Amino acid sequence: MSLVAITEGLHKKSGFTGPRLQAVTFATALVMADYAGSEHQDYFRRRFRETLETLDGEGVSDVVGFIAGQLGIKPAPVENAF
Repeated sequence: MSLVAITEGLHKKSGFTGPRLQAVTFATALVMADYAGSEHQDYFRRRFRETLETLDGEGVSDVVGFIAGQLGIKPAPVENAF
């Protein structure tokens, strides 16, 4: 399955557009780059981070929550983090 096909499927599932969809795409590419070597991983990691930096807190939360859900991770509130 190509990155384009995966991204189209994630777009439909998430309903995201713009930077939120870009962040999901870069996260997906980062996982796929695991097979391509560190140069590709570094690029997608940097692009994912840069894209998240353009989002507000709610946008980051949406993206992270969606990705976690796709991976079967159920985020829980953290108490007394500091």
